[in-house]
Amino acid sequence: FSRRLNRIVRHPIHKKNTVYHYNTTSFLQQKRNVLETEPVIRSLLFIPGNTPKMLNKMLTLQPDAFVPDLEDSVPLDKKDEARIICSKFINETYASYKKENPSAPLLIPRVNYTEEHFEKDIEAMISPNIYAITVGKTDCVDDVYKAIELLDKYEKKAGLEKNSIKLIPTIESALSICNANEICRVDNERIVGIAFGADDYANDMGFTRNTSQTVETSLVYPRSVIGVTTRSVGIQSFDTPNVNFKDPEGHAEECHAVKEAGFTGKFAIHPNQISVINDQFGVTEEQYQEATRVVEAYEKAASTSRGSLQIEGRMVDQPVLKQFQSIIRRYKRQQSL
Repeated sequence: FSRRLNRIVRHPIHKKNTVYHYNTTSFLQQKRNVLETEPVIRSLLFIPGNTPKMLNKMLTLQPDAFVPDLEDSVPLDKKDEARIICSKFINETYASYKKENPSAPLLIPRVNYTEEHFEKDIEAMISPNIYAITVGKTDCVDDVYKAIELLDKYEKKAGLEKNSIKLIPTIESALSICNANEICRVDNERIVGIAFGADDYANDMGFTRNTSQTVETSLVYPRSVIGVTTRSVGIQSFDTPNVNFKDPEGHAEECHAVKEAGFTGKFAIHPNQISVINDQFGVTEEQYQEATRVVEAYEKAASTSRGSLQIEGRMVDQPVLKQFQSIIRRYKRQQSL
């Protein structure tokens, strides 16, 4: 049951004669439980990396994480310029801001996964001031190991401890959905979450997104795959941004559905979306108080040796108790933001 195995993972697009290994240790031993140890990240706000004005303005906002973007929001002819701008912002403006505000939102730059820009982007973004890097268009294990290899290289060059900077691969293609289990189970301490990119996924699948739907039916399957897979290994998952930033009610409904699919947070493209995301993916004071009452009542009645009890009009057994205990832990971690 507990024997450790290394299974060879092969894929047609892997380099010839290259094999990769992922950990298939038993579930109970392998689950990393990032959800209980890493910072709570509900909202992640994209900021185009080639706009100094917008980068500076974002410091007036309070998402859980800022995402200076070198990828899709930057025109092809502005990639090199954006890299310079973001590096300066991270190491000067943000560094100074964080020194005065220790609880400042986390910084998670998004880099390009292209031959021309990938290594340059990672080298430029490596800094003690960032929490993680998110990599777009991660199709398979090969892509994950390439990112890890570069993070190892430039982390060492910058004099940082190994695994100081975390990694959030982005799943946004048919191939990456098929490889989601292997991507999530790469045996490395860097990976703390998975991002979902709906636009590239839709393009790869050959359909146009119907954003008039509050919860798009065409995205139910990939969201389910990502939600279940990330939960199975105890890492976070972040949903694609909602493009209808003037519809807070619809946004809230979508967040609720995505949370029920297993996601722990969501990207934003507009400041108005931050509070909606935080409310939907966070734990409210009311939820915390209810959970506290239920757990305390259950513990007081534990001496009766009963497996289930009726508390405040509902049946509470061990699985339900664990849900309420999780709510309490998440609320306390959320309060430390």
